Amino acid sequence: MINSIKLENIATYASVEFSGLQRQNFIYGSNGSGKTTLSNYLADSTNLAYSDCSTIWENDTPLEILVYNKNFRQKHFNSTGKIPGIFTIGEKSQEIAEQIEAKNKELESLKTNITTYKSTQGTKQDEIDNLYIKFKDNVWDRLYKKHEKAFKEAFKGVMSNKDNFVNKVLSEYETHKNETALDYENLKKLSDKIYNSPNEKFSNLPAFPSINLEEVMQNPIYSKKIIGNNDVDIAPLINRLNNSDWVNVGRSFLGTNDKICPFCQQETISDKFIKELASFFDETYTKDLNTLKETSDLYKINSKNLLDFLDEIEKSQTSNNNTN
Repeated sequence: MINSIKLENIATYASVEFSGLQRQNFIYGSNGSGKTTLSNYLADSTNLAYSDCSTIWENDTPLEILVYNKNFRQKHFNSTGKIPGIFTIGEKSQEIAEQIEAKNKELESLKTNITTYKSTQGTKQDEIDNLYIKFKDNVWDRLYKKHEKAFKEAFKGVMSNKDNFVNKVLSEYETHKNETALDYENLKKLSDKIYNSPNEKFSNLPAFPSINLEEVMQNPIYSKKIIGNNDVDIAPLINRLNNSDWVNVGRSFLGTNDKICPFCQQETISDKFIKELASFFDETYTKDLNTLKETSDLYKINSKNLLDFLDEIEKSQTSNNNTN
């Protein structure tokens, strides 16, 4: 039990002593008279601010002091301010509440930034829309209206409205932007040659070659998986290598009486091994492989013949001024 308390040189106290204390004591006074100062001293008597203050304990035996005052409430109890009557307790909870409050402020700031960004974005979009309208009008007046008569046939299909015409101009620019631009005179000559020169029919067009590439490509061999005979003992090994063509090519290097492996160059080849290779790459495998090669070669030959035919037509008409 505390017998007496002396406060000196702190807050409103110059020097005062509370003596004759009992187990229960009631200390009262008006606001600012020093009640909180007394409780703060008892709560933290080691603070340097209370260096001139002292406490006398009964039998010189200090006990743990528990103080419940305004500072304690602010330190340990925090009302969320959102739902009356809901509190968090403890210093850690107070820290968490402060972090939540900080995050809420940060969230509000982000919301404000988003609103500002959306407003700015809307303004920029309006600027882009206005610039596009000006660009569209400029293209329509300086390209279409100015040259409408000279390039009327070339402008067909995009004459219905400004948007169609501008989109076509932009598309053509992307396609040909890396090419050397033609001047007006050359463009006019090219347009006249294409749209205004007399049409001439081919009088003696060569007979188109009887070639059907699609029929070649529809051969069932292209949709068939060509594999060896999996019933032989060596099949798992070849399948694990995942390169049967490589094994098949190596097989062609094996002589009748040659025991040297074409892969490792050691005498590891047995008659059984040769027979199993022959059984794996059986007649069906060989036949399918030959069919694939034949159809592929046929496609290459027919493709070349067709391209040669078209090249000949192009060459024969290059010098013809009336050919469009």
